[in-house]
Amino acid sequence: MQQFNSRTLSYSLVAALLIAIGSVSQPVLAQSAQPAAKPDNQAAAKVQQLRAEARKIGMQLNEIEHKAIANDKALQAERQRFSEHLIKAMQTIGYHPKADTKKLAAIKQKVLSGKLSKQERDTEIRKFQAIRANLFKGQMAAMQDKGLRQERKKLGDDTMLSMKKQDPHTEALLKRFGQINQQLRSIILDAQRRAHAAHK
Repeated sequence: MQQFNSRTLSYSLVAALLIAIGSVSQPVLAQSAQPAAKPDNQAAAKVQQLRAEARKIGMQLNEIEHKAIANDKALQAERQRFSEHLIKAMQTIGYHPKADTKKLAAIKQKVLSGKLSKQERDTEIRKFQAIRANLFKGQMAAMQDKGLRQERKKLGDDTMLSMKKQDPHTEALLKRFGQINQQLRSIILDAQRRAHAAHK
């Protein structure tokens, strides 16, 4: 059964249209959830521990980011400008971001109403995923524009700066996540090497 909840469905117009930027914390959460080769039993507990810590750091960064945006009017305006430019670029190449985000909101309301059968719910989830994938595809196509890429980079840099002002622990959290990611990669690569050697 596919899992679908309010967090999965939280797509405001700006949020849906900022997939191309991503938040600072989104890559952290995404990387911590990546599947990997199975380590041995001894290493499995370490992997679980590291991933749990990475998820915790991701949530902390997400909270810092939200607070930074809420307290930084200039950053809010910059995000809004980028969103408007991205929408226009997507529309120019044949995508319909505003209509798609309205569809996502409608599906959210329908799925969370609790009135759908399992089959109906799964159908709506598949629709949601297809629309979201199309939005992402349109964003990636629009981001081929050099000007938009530069604008996105500046927004990312300004967001990071605002986060560091909001919470001085931001730098340390990001550094720790990088260390965790390196440890996880090392464990996985070691598991892959041993698995390969065992099949020789």
